[in-house]
Amino acid sequence: MFRTVGVAAAAGVAVVIAMPYLERLLHRMTAKVKLQYFDIAGLGEPIRYALAIAGVDFEDARFANRDEFLAKKPTLRFGQVPYLEVDGKELFQSCAILRFIGRYFDASLYPADAAMAVQVDAFLDQVKDMRVGLDVAKYKERYGFPESVLHEGNAQIVIDYWRTVTLPRHLGFFDKALADSPTNYLAGSAAPTVADIFLAITLKAFAAMSPPPAPYSAKLQALVDGVYSHPAVVAFIAQERKGKK
Repeated sequence: MFRTVGVAAAAGVAVVIAMPYLERLLHRMTAKVKLQYFDIAGLGEPIRYALAIAGVDFEDARFANRDEFLAKKPTLRFGQVPYLEVDGKELFQSCAILRFIGRYFDASLYPADAAMAVQVDAFLDQVKDMRVGLDVAKYKERYGFPESVLHEGNAQIVIDYWRTVTLPRHLGFFDKALADSPTNYLAGSAAPTVADIFLAITLKAFAAMSPPPAPYSAKLQALVDGVYSHPAVVAFIAQERKGKK
């Protein structure tokens, strides 16, 4: 009797443990997903890569031009993109969307463990902090700076300071995190989380600037290479290039 009860209890525990995985698997197989963004990398690319790594089939909708976006803008909750539509429900804010993808589709992207999840959250916020100076110079009105305060005449001063002072300081924070990590990824995970994806794509974009920043450290470059060499990301990029031919 005790053996029977023990086996039944163990089986019940196994089912409970397996349920979240099975739920996410079902979501991946059945959800109707659409990402709406511009035909650039920007804040849409981390979401594209996260969905690709999660194995989610999604519609990668891209505005054909700015007029198309402006026509859609009044209907958007915060008047901006990207937004993700999942089974008819619209989700906004890029980092919130990234966390959702991990929770809903693939726990390797956003850990269920609260202690590790808060680390991923912190790194997501840190990537956004690193971008602020550059984003303010590019999108001044969104951040509350009228043309009379921030304009072409002084925006370059902001960008130059960001490039020479702010960016190196933030890169140092990420270098320290990677030095403390037992893996090539920020939170010590075996595979990239949404924070690693966001950082890798951001660093890739910075490297394409003219002039580019100083070369990244070996650890930062290894993180970038790890994300871009992920089989799902490689396949997504190849398919994207094929579609644009």
